[in-house]
Amino acid sequence: MFKGQLREEKTEMTYTPNELGKHFDPALSAIKINILLESLGLQKKNAKNEWELTEKGKPFARLMPN
Repeated sequence: MFKGQLREEKTEMTYTPNELGKHFDPALSAIKINILLESLGLQKKNAKNEWELTEKGKPFARLMPN
Protein backbone atom coordinates (compact mmCIF):
# COMPACT_ATOMS: atom_id res chain seq x y z
CA MET A 1 0.00 0.00 0.00
CA PHE A 2 1.26 3.45 -0.89
CA LYS A 3 0.02 6.89 -0.03
CA GLY A 4 0.39 9.95 -2.20
CA GLN A 5 2.42 12.93 -1.26
CA LEU A 6 2.63 16.18 -3.16
CA ARG A 7 6.11 17.45 -3.92
CA GLU A 8 7.02 21.12 -3.93
CA GLU A 9 8.60 22.10 -7.24
CA LYS A 10 12.44 21.91 -7.22
CA THR A 11 12.56 20.51 -3.67
CA GLU A 12 12.35 17.15 -2.01
CA MET A 13 9.72 18.45 0.42
CA THR A 14 6.50 16.45 0.27
CA TYR A 15 3.07 16.79 1.85
CA THR A 16 0.36 14.27 2.49
CA PRO A 17 -3.16 15.45 1.60
CA ASN A 18 -3.75 16.01 5.32
CA GLU A 19 -0.64 18.18 5.67
CA LEU A 20 -1.45 20.09 2.49
CA GLY A 21 -4.95 20.86 3.75
CA LYS A 22 -3.49 22.60 6.80
CA HIS A 23 -1.98 25.25 4.50
CA PHE A 24 -5.47 26.55 3.61
CA ASP A 25 -7.44 29.06 5.63
CA PRO A 26 -9.74 27.62 6.73
CA ALA A 27 -7.98 24.24 6.72
CA LEU A 28 -9.29 21.56 4.36
CA SER A 29 -9.59 17.88 5.20
CA ALA A 30 -7.58 15.22 3.37
CA ILE A 31 -10.84 14.09 1.76
CA LYS A 32 -11.47 17.56 0.34
CA ILE A 33 -7.86 17.85 -0.86
CA ASN A 34 -8.11 14.49 -2.62
CA ILE A 35 -11.37 15.53 -4.31
CA LEU A 36 -9.77 18.82 -5.36
CA LEU A 37 -6.74 17.01 -6.81
CA GLU A 38 -9.09 14.68 -8.67
CA SER A 39 -11.06 17.62 -10.09
CA LEU A 40 -7.78 19.11 -11.34
CA GLY A 41 -6.98 15.83 -13.11
CA LEU A 42 -3.95 15.08 -10.95
CA GLN A 43 -5.21 11.82 -9.48
CA LYS A 44 -8.04 9.30 -9.83
CA LYS A 45 -9.41 6.25 -8.07
CA ASN A 46 -8.33 2.88 -9.44
CA ALA A 47 -10.30 -0.40 -9.54
CA LYS A 48 -9.33 -1.06 -5.89
CA ASN A 49 -10.81 2.33 -4.91
CA GLU A 50 -7.31 3.67 -4.13
CA TRP A 51 -5.94 7.00 -5.31
CA GLU A 52 -3.38 6.86 -8.10
CA LEU A 53 -1.55 9.58 -9.98
CA THR A 54 -2.56 10.52 -13.49
CA GLU A 55 0.05 11.37 -16.11
CA LYS A 56 -0.75 15.03 -15.43
CA GLY A 57 -0.13 14.54 -11.70
CA LYS A 58 3.12 12.54 -11.88
CA PRO A 59 5.44 15.57 -12.22
CA PHE A 60 4.03 17.02 -8.99
CA ALA A 61 3.77 14.02 -6.68
CA ARG A 62 5.17 10.65 -5.81
CA LEU A 63 3.85 7.56 -4.07
CA MET A 64 5.39 6.75 -0.73
CA PRO A 65 5.06 3.50 1.27
CA ASN A 66 2.59 3.74 4.15
